Amino acid sequence: MNVIAYKLKPILNYPHLKFHYCDDLESTVQLIYLLCPDYVIIAAEEAEELLHQIDVDRTEETVFTIVDESITAQKTRKWTALGVSEVWSLLDWEEQLSQRTTKAVLEGSESISTVSMDEKNTQDHITIAVGGVYGGVGCTHTSILLANYLASTQKTKVAVWEGGTRPCFSFWEYYRKGENSRAPLFEHGDISFYKKENTPANWINALSQDYKFLILDLGNLDSENTSFFLNAKIPILLGSGSEWRARELIHFCQKHQSARQDYWRVVLPMASDEGFADMTECLKGRPVFSVPVHPNVFQRQDDTDQQLEGILSPILQKKNRKGLSRLFR
Repeated sequence: MNVIAYKLKPILNYPHLKFHYCDDLESTVQLIYLLCPDYVIIAAEEAEELLHQIDVDRTEETVFTIVDESITAQKTRKWTALGVSEVWSLLDWEEQLSQRTTKAVLEGSESISTVSMDEKNTQDHITIAVGGVYGGVGCTHTSILLANYLASTQKTKVAVWEGGTRPCFSFWEYYRKGENSRAPLFEHGDISFYKKENTPANWINALSQDYKFLILDLGNLDSENTSFFLNAKIPILLGSGSEWRARELIHFCQKHQSARQDYWRVVLPMASDEGFADMTECLKGRPVFSVPVHPNVFQRQDDTDQQLEGILSPILQKKNRKGLSRLFR
């Protein structure tokens, strides 16, 4: 169970709880929206300012609790009016939290214990990294295509995290909705788009727990974000099929020759037949794909689906493999 503690820190460790300690107001608000935690525990002297920043309608499944040195009926009424569920004493708040969360875990233990190994495997999150060897190669476009394909074919929610040097999700949200928002994400159907300005990289691990598929839109790969690419379950490397841009792809592969590259998926957006054949020859040992022209990222195309199925084949269920060779163009 996820618990956010604002301006508080427990003395004891609780193995069934995952604590997130926060001291900064803005970061705490963003983390609440990001994690949708089971509990938010707040020190009374800091609580009013935080509660005024929270949209209760977006956090209706979270239990907000105040920890105060003294509890009176007047204080309880005040906090309840601000959306607080409970008020606990500073002397025994850890005991109160332990009792409530332990009871919830025990009540759910029977259903948890009956989950099969295959079902557990389907619950594991899978990280897909999309990175380019130069700026503007199409990482965001490809990331959204992948997200839409996975959400549609796997019937699940998918997250796309913006990690490039040219973020656009905030303006995209403004363009679509006509208003600015400090929320860390906006949603389109079953896809959650996490904005770089509001979702720092150190939140990726927490974020990935809530989705089966997390796509990292890394943009141009550099010294700061290449580690995300190399450590992903499916690293997707974008480059060009044009011979005058072959150098960037070859240089990147040479630079990281110590890394295993046979599971990388090299994608050449809109490559010509000749360019695709030449780059495939240059990059022997690495699967190479070419995604066709696809202007509407939220509308699927058969030719694009064939390529995406091949790109994602290591993580998709093997349903029809007899025509797999066609996927490599």
